[in-house]
Amino acid sequence: MSAGNPVPQGPPDQGPWLALGAAATASIGLMVAGAMTGMTGLTYAGGGLFLLASLAMGGQVWRAAGAGKPREAVALRFASLIAAAWAWAGLAMLACYYLTDLSWQHAWQYGAAMVLIAAGITAYARARRQPGSRLAAPDADTAMRGITALQGIAALVGVVILLLSGKVEAQGRDWAANVVFIAGGLTLFALSAMAVLAERRTAT
Repeated sequence: MSAGNPVPQGPPDQGPWLALGAAATASIGLMVAGAMTGMTGLTYAGGGLFLLASLAMGGQVWRAAGAGKPREAVALRFASLIAAAWAWAGLAMLACYYLTDLSWQHAWQYGAAMVLIAAGITAYARARRQPGSRLAAPDADTAMRGITALQGIAALVGVVILLLSGKVEAQGRDWAANVVFIAGGLTLFALSAMAVLAERRTAT
């Protein structure tokens, strides 16, 4: 990304964000219902709903990148999407364990950490939008691409380790948390990969 690229200042299209918000709300509702009733399939369906909704919106940004949307705008949109994924994961974790009878001692730790990560990424995106921000400099941009790539790899490795560990089949007290980890991890992997690869499709 070139430091001289102007950061778009126009109002963003709210339609996709409203759709993603609605999907996230419905997703958490399904997951809570599944946690209340012990219907794991319903909880997985909720996680899958958010995953598909995120991929759909990520696909829109991907196509915009190929259509010549400025690189800075694409990077900021993906940063916001990744922040939304972290926020969804944190809220889903907290909802499954504090709006139901399920109990897991680490739920608040993971849930709070995910929400804090979302807040941090959101703050980064807002700071980067400021005119003359050093976060938009080429070296900072390169570093952030590396961090995004590592995030995606770590998320995928985490999902694979979880699936191979046998914990998903064990149906312990953390079964709902495992659904969040799987759906959230796959979402972060997909969005991170899209964000990094979209750089090659954007205007310089």
